[in-house]
Amino acid sequence: MTTNKLADVIVVIKKNGIAKLIVLSPEHEMFFDGEFFTSQLSEPEWLGFYDWLRTINGDVIGVRLQLDEGEIDGETLRFLISLDGRNSVDSIYIFFGTDREFDPARSDDADFGGNILLRGNMGSLAITFNAPS
Repeated sequence: MTTNKLADVIVVIKKNGIAKLIVLSPEHEMFFDGEFFTSQLSEPEWLGFYDWLRTINGDVIGVRLQLDEGEIDGETLRFLISLDGRNSVDSIYIFFGTDREFDPARSDDADFGGNILLRGNMGSLAITFNAPS
């Protein structure tokens, strides 16, 4: 499966909750860290609005996904909510490392589109996004 330029980046979330931001090339196959992502869990391209979480220096350290109700199945939603204690059904915070301090003024993209949820053959979850600008 290829992304056909649906999105520029993918966030891969392992079963242990560790997330990684990966830049996609147009011909990129959905294979990361020994895992194939072939099982599509959602229709493209709408999950809700999202904001890239940036530090005061502008470094992207995560993404906040503001979900539209009913766009994600219950099991996937429970997994996403479990990633960070601040999460609620409305806003899911996914961080790419241990840094949790972001600047709200630099983290207000209200971007949307380019979203597909994928499940890997080893249980990881992946979400495609348009790249942060």
